[in-house]
Amino acid sequence: GDSVVCQGSTLTMTGQGGCNSYTWLMPDSSVRYGNPLTYIPTEATILPIKLIGTYSSSCTVEKVFPVTVKASPVISYSVLGLGETDTDGYVCKGSDYGVDASGADTYTWSVSDGTEEKSYDKNLKIKGDNLQTAVTYRITGYNGNNCSTTVKVPVRLETLPKVRINRSKDIVCPDGDTI
Repeated sequence: GDSVVCQGSTLTMTGQGGCNSYTWLMPDSSVRYGNPLTYIPTEATILPIKLIGTYSSSCTVEKVFPVTVKASPVISYSVLGLGETDTDGYVCKGSDYGVDASGADTYTWSVSDGTEEKSYDKNLKIKGDNLQTAVTYRITGYNGNNCSTTVKVPVRLETLPKVRINRSKDIVCPDGDTI
Protein backbone atom coordinates (compact mmCIF):
# COMPACT_ATOMS: atom_id res chain seq x y z
CA GLY A 1 0.00 0.00 0.00
CA ASP A 2 0.84 3.65 -0.09
CA SER A 3 3.13 5.18 2.50
CA VAL A 4 1.54 7.81 4.76
CA VAL A 5 3.35 10.50 6.73
CA CYS A 6 2.35 13.72 8.47
CA GLN A 7 3.47 17.08 7.15
CA GLY A 8 6.71 18.11 8.87
CA SER A 9 7.50 14.55 10.05
CA THR A 10 10.47 12.53 8.87
CA LEU A 11 9.80 10.07 6.07
CA THR A 12 12.27 7.19 5.81
CA MET A 13 12.14 4.82 2.83
CA THR A 14 14.50 1.89 2.30
CA GLY A 15 15.07 0.28 -1.08
CA GLN A 16 15.28 -3.52 -0.99
CA GLY A 17 16.04 -6.22 -3.51
CA GLY A 18 19.80 -6.67 -3.52
CA CYS A 19 20.72 -3.77 -5.80
CA ASN A 20 24.26 -2.39 -5.83
CA SER A 21 23.00 1.20 -5.66
CA TYR A 22 19.79 3.14 -5.15
CA THR A 23 18.79 6.48 -6.65
CA TRP A 24 15.68 8.40 -5.54
CA LEU A 25 13.97 10.88 -7.88
CA MET A 26 12.03 13.38 -5.82
CA PRO A 27 8.86 15.29 -6.87
CA ASP A 28 10.83 18.56 -7.09
CA SER A 29 13.17 16.88 -9.66
CA SER A 30 16.04 16.64 -7.19
CA VAL A 31 18.02 13.41 -6.99
CA ARG A 32 19.09 11.66 -3.79
CA TYR A 33 21.58 8.82 -3.68
CA GLY A 34 22.00 5.98 -1.24
CA ASN A 35 19.86 3.98 1.08
CA PRO A 36 17.73 4.76 3.05
CA LEU A 37 16.05 7.95 1.87
CA THR A 38 15.24 10.45 4.63
CA TYR A 39 12.94 13.32 3.71
CA ILE A 40 10.75 15.85 5.55
CA PRO A 41 7.70 16.87 3.48
CA THR A 42 6.48 20.41 4.10
CA GLU A 43 3.14 20.34 2.25
CA ALA A 44 0.08 18.12 2.47
CA THR A 45 -0.07 16.34 -0.88
CA ILE A 46 0.68 13.04 -2.62
CA LEU A 47 4.36 12.71 -3.46
CA PRO A 48 5.36 10.41 -6.31
CA ILE A 49 8.84 9.26 -5.27
CA LYS A 50 10.67 7.14 -7.84
CA LEU A 51 13.27 4.55 -6.81
CA ILE A 52 15.84 3.36 -9.33
CA GLY A 53 17.79 0.27 -8.26
CA THR A 54 20.90 -0.62 -10.20
CA TYR A 55 22.21 -4.21 -10.25
CA SER A 56 24.99 -3.59 -12.76
CA SER A 57 25.83 -0.86 -15.22
CA SER A 58 23.20 -2.06 -17.69
CA CYS A 59 20.57 -3.58 -15.39
CA THR A 60 18.20 -1.25 -13.54
CA VAL A 61 14.71 -1.47 -12.14
CA GLU A 62 12.39 1.48 -11.46
CA LYS A 63 9.31 1.83 -9.29
CA VAL A 64 7.22 4.83 -8.24
CA PHE A 65 6.06 4.90 -4.62
CA PRO A 66 3.22 7.33 -3.90
CA VAL A 67 3.53 8.89 -0.45
CA THR A 68 0.45 10.55 1.05
CA VAL A 69 1.38 13.54 3.20
CA LYS A 70 -1.40 14.42 5.65
CA ALA A 71 -1.84 17.97 6.94
CA SER A 72 -0.52 18.68 10.43
CA PRO A 73 -2.28 21.24 12.65
CA VAL A 74 -1.05 24.83 12.66
CA ILE A 75 -1.02 25.94 16.31
CA SER A 76 -1.59 29.57 17.28
CA TYR A 77 -1.47 30.80 20.87
CA SER A 78 -1.77 33.90 22.99
CA VAL A 79 -0.94 34.69 26.60
CA LEU A 80 -3.75 36.58 28.30
CA GLY A 81 -3.52 38.67 31.45
CA LEU A 82 -6.19 39.05 34.12
CA GLY A 83 -8.19 41.45 31.98
CA GLU A 84 -8.35 38.94 29.09
CA THR A 85 -6.18 41.11 26.87
CA ASP A 86 -3.23 39.87 24.83
CA THR A 87 -0.10 40.62 26.85
CA ASP A 88 2.40 39.70 24.13
CA GLY A 89 3.73 36.93 26.38
CA TYR A 90 4.33 39.12 29.45
CA VAL A 91 2.56 38.62 32.77
CA CYS A 92 3.00 40.58 36.00
CA LYS A 93 4.55 38.62 38.89
CA GLY A 94 1.87 36.91 40.92
CA SER A 95 -0.92 37.70 38.43
CA ASP A 96 -3.43 35.21 37.09
CA TYR A 97 -3.11 34.53 33.37
CA GLY A 98 -4.34 32.26 30.62
CA VAL A 99 -2.80 30.61 27.60
CA ASP A 100 -5.19 30.12 24.70
CA ALA A 101 -4.36 27.78 21.84
CA SER A 102 -6.16 27.17 18.57
CA GLY A 103 -5.67 25.21 15.38
CA ALA A 104 -6.05 21.61 16.60
CA ASP A 105 -8.76 19.28 17.85
CA THR A 106 -7.12 18.16 21.11
CA TYR A 107 -4.09 19.34 23.09
CA THR A 108 -1.49 18.06 25.51
CA TRP A 109 0.23 20.63 27.71
CA SER A 110 3.41 20.29 29.71
CA VAL A 111 5.56 22.63 31.76
CA SER A 112 9.09 23.39 30.59
CA ASP A 113 10.81 21.28 33.25
CA GLY A 114 8.99 18.19 31.94
CA THR A 115 7.50 17.35 35.34
CA GLU A 116 3.87 17.53 34.28
CA GLU A 117 2.03 16.39 31.18
CA LYS A 118 -1.74 16.63 31.09
CA SER A 119 -4.47 16.77 28.48
CA TYR A 120 -6.52 19.95 28.47
CA ASP A 121 -8.94 21.68 26.21
CA LYS A 122 -7.42 24.52 24.22
CA ASN A 123 -7.58 27.13 26.98
CA LEU A 124 -5.43 26.95 30.09
CA LYS A 125 -6.11 29.26 33.05
CA ILE A 126 -3.31 29.64 35.60
CA LYS A 127 -3.57 30.97 39.14
CA GLY A 128 -0.48 33.17 39.28
CA ASP A 129 -0.08 33.42 43.09
CA ASN A 130 3.18 31.48 43.06
CA LEU A 131 4.50 32.65 39.71
CA GLN A 132 7.84 34.21 40.57
CA THR A 133 9.91 33.12 37.54
CA ALA A 134 9.25 32.86 33.82
CA VAL A 135 7.83 29.57 32.57
CA THR A 136 7.56 27.86 29.19
CA TYR A 137 4.69 25.56 28.25
CA ARG A 138 4.92 22.96 25.52
CA ILE A 139 1.64 22.54 23.64
CA THR A 140 1.15 19.58 21.31
CA GLY A 141 -1.97 19.82 19.18
CA TYR A 142 -3.53 16.82 17.41
CA ASN A 143 -5.94 16.81 14.47
CA GLY A 144 -8.26 14.27 12.86
CA ASN A 145 -5.44 13.04 10.60
CA ASN A 146 -3.60 11.68 13.67
CA CYS A 147 -0.94 14.30 12.99
CA SER A 148 0.54 16.61 15.61
CA THR A 149 2.45 19.85 15.95
CA THR A 150 4.34 21.04 19.04
CA VAL A 151 5.00 24.67 19.94
CA LYS A 152 6.71 26.28 22.93
CA VAL A 153 4.87 29.10 24.68
CA PRO A 154 7.08 31.37 26.80
CA VAL A 155 5.41 33.30 29.63
CA ARG A 156 7.75 36.09 30.64
CA LEU A 157 7.40 38.07 33.86
CA GLU A 158 7.02 41.80 34.00
CA THR A 159 8.09 43.48 37.21
CA LEU A 160 5.51 45.86 38.60
CA PRO A 161 6.75 49.44 38.66
CA LYS A 162 7.11 51.22 42.00
CA VAL A 163 4.96 54.32 42.04
CA ARG A 164 5.36 57.22 44.44
CA ILE A 165 4.39 60.84 44.62
CA ASN A 166 6.96 63.51 45.32
CA ARG A 167 5.55 66.65 46.90
CA SER A 168 7.39 69.77 45.89
CA LYS A 169 5.27 72.25 47.87
CA ASP A 170 2.14 72.35 49.94
CA ILE A 171 -1.12 72.48 48.06
CA VAL A 172 -3.71 74.83 49.59
CA CYS A 173 -7.33 73.76 49.27
CA PRO A 174 -10.20 76.32 48.85
CA ASP A 175 -11.19 75.77 52.50
CA GLY A 176 -7.68 76.75 53.61
CA ASP A 177 -6.41 73.21 54.45
CA THR A 178 -2.99 72.25 53.11
CA ILE A 179 -1.96 68.91 51.66
